[in-house]
Amino acid sequence: MSGSTWTPIDDATQLKDVRLRLLLAHWSDASRQGMMPSRDIIDPNKLGDLMGWLFLYRVERDPLRFFYLLFGPKIARRIGVDLTGKYVDEHPDPDTRFAINRLLTAVVTTGRPHRGTAQRRLLDRPMPTEAVVLPLAGPSGVIDHLLALQILDVPIEADA
Repeated sequence: MSGSTWTPIDDATQLKDVRLRLLLAHWSDASRQGMMPSRDIIDPNKLGDLMGWLFLYRVERDPLRFFYLLFGPKIARRIGVDLTGKYVDEHPDPDTRFAINRLLTAVVTTGRPHRGTAQRRLLDRPMPTEAVVLPLAGPSGVIDHLLALQILDVPIEADA
């Protein structure tokens, strides 16, 4: 995965794809209640078509690791790899594995949503991607899950 960047998100205008903005707005609505949202915000009835592009990670600590509870089924079909039930550090591509671990670690460390972009090569062609990763907290308020939405084929200009 070349050209990967990740930055904290301050508002939805930083996201190029409208679907990413919708998910961030959904998360932000839930967070306005004074607490970080939990897994309960994942409602297939509200998220509709986004469900096929979602990733849900379980956060494990000591050591910090990320487990794919859900690997976006539409992406899995498109790229021919489904990592549901595996750890990020089992990702077959070392560069992608490193980039994803770094991005997820940043979200857990800061407690803030992040935007990630990359120029990937999938199916023997360039495929720019944009993603948003959102922290989710358990009953104790500690981040225990991460929700991500990745969109393929997003035109991405070079980040300055």
